Amino acid sequence: RAAPPCGQGPPPRGAAMGQQLEKPVTAKESACGAADGGLGIAWASSCMQGWRIGMEDAHITQPFLRVDGAQGGIVSAALTAGWRGIGLFGVFDGHG
Repeated sequence: RAAPPCGQGPPPRGAAMGQQLEKPVTAKESACGAADGGLGIAWASSCMQGWRIGMEDAHITQPFLRVDGAQGGIVSAALTAGWRGIGLFGVFDGHG
């Protein structure tokens, strides 16, 4: 069974962390982007499964964090303004 794309889901069911393949999976998935609005930030990411049975790493690139009323809640303008200019970028190493 094929592993999910980079950072999208757990390793295949029954695959213990640390098990290895006979040959590495060397296909790479890369992405890049930049934030609008004059923040002056750009990012790039690339991942490769390697010798592991499934992709164990993940990453997040969220250039803007914002609070909204999408869940039906009422959000004050002051709270929303407090998140302006805040982003979230992270790498999560899943190798046990």
